[in-house]
Amino acid sequence: MKQPKATVYTMQQYMLAAGMVFAFLQFGILIFVGSNLLPLLGPPNTPVAQRFIVFAKYADRFKLGNYLMTLPVPFFLLFLGGIQFHFRNMDSAYRSILSTAVFSGVAFIMIWPMGAIVSSVGLDIAAAGGDKVTAGVFDSIAPYSLGLSSVPRSVFLGMLCMLLPGNKWLSKTGLVLALLSFAGSLVITNGNFFIPCMLANLLFLVWVFCCSFKMYRTEKVLFHSFQHLPSKTASL
Repeated sequence: MKQPKATVYTMQQYMLAAGMVFAFLQFGILIFVGSNLLPLLGPPNTPVAQRFIVFAKYADRFKLGNYLMTLPVPFFLLFLGGIQFHFRNMDSAYRSILSTAVFSGVAFIMIWPMGAIVSSVGLDIAAAGGDKVTAGVFDSIAPYSLGLSSVPRSVFLGMLCMLLPGNKWLSKTGLVLALLSFAGSLVITNGNFFIPCMLANLLFLVWVFCCSFKMYRTEKVLFHSFQHLPSKTASL
């Protein structure tokens, strides 16, 4: 019975480590999009007709970029499961805070990729020679969904920081990021907030990586200490 328990424990440690994989993968995808796709569209004030031609010409490449946005999703979901494992022994009074953090994390990670996939409809319209305005409307879904995802992300950060009183630097920086994320959601009403919105997203990736590494390392040390406990007891 000990071997399955150790295996399950190890698997849930790796679930915590999935947060680091998520951060690396998401950051790499953003670099790919920023270096290979955005330059094709030109500056933000590029005429709609010119952007329409680019969408029609490079539709498959933009669809690939939209699909790549979905790849980090399972790793973040695994990380959320690892978070529940990490706080398995906490006081029951904090369960509602943990549940809110997990549910808001699920909402956050699904909104932006979903918006990216829906925006692929605009690429299909452009490739088929359809209406330029309609294609442009679908293209705007992705940044709007990024702004919308900032709201549950701020809740996720705020709730999780309340569960990390022992890690003051993670807790404090997380609260600052929660405020920045909420401010970034204003991109829904004003495009000038896109930069703070994207900045909050990039800093969030760094924070998740650090949080994942800290939790994974803590559980790994705890697991090894439990493994050596029986041998120490027997030697006495």
